[in-house]
Amino acid sequence: MSINAGKVSHHVLTLKDGRRLGYSEINPSGAASIVYLHGNPGSRTELIRDDYIDAFVKNGYRIITVDRPGYGDSDLPLKKGHDAFVDDLEQLFDHLKLEKAVVVGFSRGTLPALALGALLPHRVEVIGMLGATGLPDDARLMDDLSATAKLILSLVKYAPFAARRIVRFGAWLDHQFPASAVQRMKQIVPSKADGRVMDADGPSWIKAHAVGMARDPGYAVDDWRAWLVEPLGFRAQDVAVPVVLWTGAEDMTCPPSNAIRIKERVPGASIEIVEGLGHMHTPHFLIQFMSAVLHTR
Repeated sequence: MSINAGKVSHHVLTLKDGRRLGYSEINPSGAASIVYLHGNPGSRTELIRDDYIDAFVKNGYRIITVDRPGYGDSDLPLKKGHDAFVDDLEQLFDHLKLEKAVVVGFSRGTLPALALGALLPHRVEVIGMLGATGLPDDARLMDDLSATAKLILSLVKYAPFAARRIVRFGAWLDHQFPASAVQRMKQIVPSKADGRVMDADGPSWIKAHAVGMARDPGYAVDDWRAWLVEPLGFRAQDVAVPVVLWTGAEDMTCPPSNAIRIKERVPGASIEIVEGLGHMHTPHFLIQFMSAVLHTR
């Protein structure tokens, strides 16, 4: 089947400060509403694929997938820290008349999801963190990362100018030589499980990344720095809603050890280490995860 316009709608919300927040609704008549926050790089369009849409419709899920600030149709943030995006999301909840929301973050999107639990707990039912990035003050944050991930994050932290040039060059290569883009992506997410995902669906992921970085691929470095070196804007121990962590046993990009240490610091959080899963999700794993999150409400 092809994507049905009746199952997906695209929107841009003008925020109180005049900035724009891009979001899409998938299966708007679904009984269970879930807000999805993408990773880095990425965009809300990573879920706008026939296989994901079919899975959401089959399971009765209404998905609100949001471009995080600086990606896709969402304007750059005006302030540092995650609290500014929390304000943006509260306005989105009000606009959509969501009194309380189930929020799922993937990869870099897991920390803004967690921020909601600390800064806006009365509007959040449960938080799901899939392939969670570690907390920036974790002294062992990079211990178990792949060599490529360590190199990228070290450049982001200590040589951001060089990191931006590398990311922009990589985006240019993907645009000029799309046939080899999947192989370049497999070097960034090097586990065998991620290799299988890239072989099957790599072009869709690369397209979603390109949509997110259309304004400036180099912004991905600023987003990583907002995690690694800028004020977080909340404390993990202040999260006051249920948190469900799922991490792939084969994830070499955001390894299980980092998620385990998040679980130790977030009150009442639960964790599952999933066999056969790397960093990149599939409809099968994402639906299983969302089901586990919804059952925690």
